[in-house]
Amino acid sequence: MFNKIALIGCGQMGGALIKGMVHSKAAAPGQIVVSDLDKEKIEKLKDELKINIAENNCEAVSRAEVIFLAVKPQQIESVLNEIKTNIDENKIIISIAAGISSNAVEEMLDNKIPVVRVMPNSPALVGKGVYVISLGKFAGEKEKELAEKIFSSTGKVIFINESLQNEAMALSGCGPAYFYLFVEHLINAGTANGLPEDVASSLAIETLVGAGKMLTETGKSPADLRKMVTSPGGTTLAALEIFEKKEFSLTVREAVDAAIKRAIEIGK
Repeated sequence: MFNKIALIGCGQMGGALIKGMVHSKAAAPGQIVVSDLDKEKIEKLKDELKINIAENNCEAVSRAEVIFLAVKPQQIESVLNEIKTNIDENKIIISIAAGISSNAVEEMLDNKIPVVRVMPNSPALVGKGVYVISLGKFAGEKEKELAEKIFSSTGKVIFINESLQNEAMALSGCGPAYFYLFVEHLINAGTANGLPEDVASSLAIETLVGAGKMLTETGKSPADLRKMVTSPGGTTLAALEIFEKKEFSLTVREAVDAAIKRAIEIGK
């Protein structure tokens, strides 16, 4: 489907993508060339995975057909201005920059370049990511198949209309942090009531991992599973009533709305 992949920016997510592609054999190490300001980091990645590294972004782009933009949203414009003379309509741009639309990338390139916008999340680091993918106006079936092959190597792929990308990001992109915060406070509540920290940590983590597995394997809705463990007059109900009293649902909604608002601001 492609010969060479260039990765511009090699942070945690970029590194996870490369490792996923290599380990799943979605791409061979020799197909991948990486560019990053942190030369020590990419040298280590080269030694580990046997991939190629480039001296700079322009060199990486000139050696590849598929270009991953794995830089921060604030860096997109400067990176595209740097590499645009090395990009033509035979290349494909895959951007994982939060809040940056495919249309914005297309306009910065001033050409009919196929652009694929992807919102990954951090569980990709352990092969359990979720990738929300949208196609730009010049991307078609070939680009869709390519994106699915690459990203399914480290998680679940979901294609959506780009108009909903920010909303999806607020759930899946930011969602792991919401989950970690809840686990953190659950552990703290356990230790405050006398449980040793290691015990409270094991109880909270294993319980929530198990609950997630119930969601994925039983096919039941979250509401149905919640009702299964909520007896009238029982301990679970007593706890859930506190969540309701403190307007937990409203807090979650406001948090998600705030993430969407910030994504819109970044994209302007």
